[in-house]
Amino acid sequence: MRSVKLLILNTFIAALVLGLVFSWHYHNAMAKGEKEFFSQQMRLARQSALLIEQQSEGVAPETVMVQLFGDRSQGLLGNNQIAFYSREKQSFSQPANLPAPLMPPLESSRDLAQRLQRGAHGSLSVDSEKGRLLLTFLPLDHKTTLVVAAARDEALAPIKFMGRSLWLLVLLLPAVFLMALPFRREHSETGGVENSEIDSESMSDLKDQNRLLEQENSMLSVARREYQLLVEGSNIGLARLNSNGQIQFCSHALLDLAGCRRQDITGRNLLDLDIFSAADQEILRNAVAEVREGIPARPVITTLHPGETDNSVEVYFSPLHIEGTLTGMIAWLRPVDGRLNLSAQAG
Repeated sequence: MRSVKLLILNTFIAALVLGLVFSWHYHNAMAKGEKEFFSQQMRLARQSALLIEQQSEGVAPETVMVQLFGDRSQGLLGNNQIAFYSREKQSFSQPANLPAPLMPPLESSRDLAQRLQRGAHGSLSVDSEKGRLLLTFLPLDHKTTLVVAAARDEALAPIKFMGRSLWLLVLLLPAVFLMALPFRREHSETGGVENSEIDSESMSDLKDQNRLLEQENSMLSVARREYQLLVEGSNIGLARLNSNGQIQFCSHALLDLAGCRRQDITGRNLLDLDIFSAADQEILRNAVAEVREGIPARPVITTLHPGETDNSVEVYFSPLHIEGTLTGMIAWLRPVDGRLNLSAQAG
C-alpha cells in the first residue's frame, strides 16, 4: 500500500514538473511568436506607407487606403486592420468603406497615447475591451501615423492551440495512470504470491548450495593438509613429473635424498640430474618409456651421487591419467636401507 501511495505521489510530482516545463516553453513560444508578428506588422506598415506616398498627391491617406483596399482590406491584410491616428485631433480616423478598426480607447493606454502623440514608431501590446491587441505604428508625416492592429488571440492562434494541447496532455497523464492503477494492483496481487514463493524457494536453494560448497571447501582443506602431512612426513622421495619427465613438484624427502634445493631442480628433467650415473640414467629412461607405452613399471635400484655417497634407492615410476590420457607420472625414490641422508642440504 505504501508503495502505491509513493507511486501516485511520484506521478503527480512528475506531472507537475512536466507542466512547469510545458508552461515555460509555452510562454517562450508566445513571446517569440509575438515578436515575429510585430516584425510582420512593421513590414506591412512600411509597404502601406510606400503605397500611400506613391498614390496620395495631396489626397488624404484615409481616402488612398479606401481606393487601394476598399472592402477587400480584410483579405489583403489578413488578421491585421489599418487605421490612422491624427496628432491634431488626437484620435483615430475611421474611413467609411473600411472595417471598424480594433483600436483601443487612448484613455486605457497612456503609453500608447504618448507614443502616438510624439510621432514615434514601434510596436506595443495593449489590453482593450476586445481583448489584447498587437499594435504597430509608423508615422506618415508630421500629422498622421499609420497604425496596424490585430487581435493577439487570432494572430497567435496556432501557438495557443499547441499550448492547450500540451496542457491537456499533462492533465490526462495522472488520470490515465489512476484509471490503470486498479488493474496494476490486481495483477500484482495475483502474481505477487507466486513470485514470492518462487523467490523464497530460490533463496532456500541458494542457501543450501552455499552451505554444501562451504562443507566441500572445508573437507578439501582438511584433505589437503592430510595429504601434505602424508607426503612431507614420509621418508620416500616423491616428484610430480609431466609427460616429458620435467619436475613440477617434489617433496622434502626427495630434496634430502638428492642433496638439492627446490629451485635448482624444479622445471628440470629428473633423468638429466647428475645424481644418477650415466648407466643408471639409461636404465631409468627405459623404465619411463615403458610407463609411457603402458607397460607395468618395474622398480630400479640405483645409487645416488655415485662415487660420493653410497645412498642406494629404489626408483619407481607410476603413470598419471586424466580421462584415459597420460598426463605425467609420479617418481618414487625409496631408500633401500630405509634411512635418509640427513647430512644433505634441505631445499
